[in-house]
Amino acid sequence: LNDGTNNVVFDNSSNVGIGTSSPSTPLHVKETGSTSAVQEFLRLENHALGGAAAGSSINFHHYHAGGGPTGGAKAASITAQNMASWPAGTPSSYSTGLTFSTLNGNTFAERMRITSDGDVEVKSGAALKVYRDTNSASAQLFMDAGEKLYIRNSYANKDLVFDRDGNLGIGTTTPQKKFHIEHTAGASEGILISGASDTVGHTAGILLRAEGGEADSALRAKAGIFLERTATYGIGKLHIANRHNSDNVSATTSDANITIYDDKVGIGTTSPSNVLSVNGIITSGNFTSVGVGGTPGDANTAEIGPGYINLARDDTAAARQITFGKNGAVHSYLETTSTGLNIGGANVGIGTPSPSRLLTVQSTGQADLTIRSGDSDYSQLMFGDTSADNRGGVLYNNATDDMHFATEITSTAGIALTIDNQQFVGIGTSSP
Repeated sequence: LNDGTNNVVFDNSSNVGIGTSSPSTPLHVKETGSTSAVQEFLRLENHALGGAAAGSSINFHHYHAGGGPTGGAKAASITAQNMASWPAGTPSSYSTGLTFSTLNGNTFAERMRITSDGDVEVKSGAALKVYRDTNSASAQLFMDAGEKLYIRNSYANKDLVFDRDGNLGIGTTTPQKKFHIEHTAGASEGILISGASDTVGHTAGILLRAEGGEADSALRAKAGIFLERTATYGIGKLHIANRHNSDNVSATTSDANITIYDDKVGIGTTSPSNVLSVNGIITSGNFTSVGVGGTPGDANTAEIGPGYINLARDDTAAARQITFGKNGAVHSYLETTSTGLNIGGANVGIGTPSPSRLLTVQSTGQADLTIRSGDSDYSQLMFGDTSADNRGGVLYNNATDDMHFATEITSTAGIALTIDNQQFVGIGTSSP
């Protein structure tokens, strides 16, 4: 067929050629157009009024082995469809989308859509898949009926899951927090943060921030966990830091409060020398420390500071505030009472580890025991029993420099022997 300029050719194989006399397919269109612009070869025009969902489509029909129905079954379709009604007048707000439909299990439905603004939508629970070029392994992106977004690696179906509340799950399809990692049975490692450096002093870590929306909030990550490299093989110090400064500076290793290094834990120090090294004061009972020589508050508390220990009780009842044990039994203790301090459970030795009496004072040279009082008062060594603590005694009068030996002491009564400051001895008289 020729209009004087253009040819339409029907060859002997029922192929149709437009612009070519040798069509190689059932419809072969050839046109020599611009070398720098898209050439329009085929136009499908729906001349109906521009209602919503109106459009133009290309349908693909297939037959099954037995022949099938007249015209075949529609297997796929590509449709240009109005997203909304096209009003009359100048085309200033018209929108169309491009839809792709397929037949799956005798159900024909839209599977994918490119919207008028360029979004790509995958429909009906289908997945967007990217395949390897050598096998069937794929990465998939899809959403389930519960509005959870999956990013799946087809190898063992490993998933990243975003739920409708914005929680991200790895290894779980029901994330409970903003970031939830669930291991397989028996696994322990979940997150690896690596600082790709072999330089001593460099770190790998996590920063934590508890604010948002402020102009300088990006500078206020006030807490962090850091691994500081100190040697080869990635050996280092693990720091937990909390920066308690009102400034626009984030936490670093210099703000470390707790450091773990070489099987040692440091609190208040980044170089622990023992299994537990504390640089500061330790309190039990959540009270304010009073320091060495201070008066503890009225509470059950303990305070350990550099060179001192404070123990306190909130009652007057007797309490063994320090207990020493050996071989699974109480060896001795320090007990506070309403009136005194009791050293109980064992003999006390001064200068000896093996006291033979309740109190043993021992020295390899001269051994002294001194009782001192005021210049005008008595220094006394008293003897007593369960009913009285002054059955007898040795009394030294610092006012007169007299020494008295007494029994049944009551005030000045009971003095049996006196040695005065002139070394006179009185028996039965305190004034020889």
